[in-house]
Amino acid sequence: ASLFHHGNMEKGLKELNTASVDAVVLKAETYLLLTWIYLNFENNYDKALYYCRSLHETYPGNALYLAVYIKNLLLIKHYDEAERLINASVTESENKYFQSQLTIFKGILQEKKYHDIGLAQQYYSSGLARIAVFGDYGNEYAAYAYFGLSRISDFRSEKNAGKKFRAKAMKLGDFKKLNFDK
Repeated sequence: ASLFHHGNMEKGLKELNTASVDAVVLKAETYLLLTWIYLNFENNYDKALYYCRSLHETYPGNALYLAVYIKNLLLIKHYDEAERLINASVTESENKYFQSQLTIFKGILQEKKYHDIGLAQQYYSSGLARIAVFGDYGNEYAAYAYFGLSRISDFRSEKNAGKKFRAKAMKLGDFKKLNFDK
């Protein structure tokens, strides 16, 4: 980064948007980068949706793009569409990392859509066990599960457990605002 001069964030996003329209070779990469920026740095989930939905529609077999799309749908509370994609993906993919992500997404659905905190807790715990084998690559999703377990503990008035889970989530997650709390 020290090789590049300081830029203008607004201009950079504008240029990336231009590249997403005009690019031929790096279009998917540009869409993924814009999705990542809008999700993680801008916390503009509605804007990110356009890019991740386009990626999924263009490359429906790509588990990375599908996981980002489902995550975005959950963040904007489009639970029915997220659930449809999760249910359709459970039997299709043999990708163990993706299956681990889906388990955590199921926990979010149970907690947020169905308000079944018992089942949500089971999915979060199972997802943590499944994602652990991927080491640091699973930290982001482990953080989502720990945030969920923290919310469940708080709901049950188990404040100490809630604090411990939230501390684990904060340690693992790079983007602290991306926690599904709202």
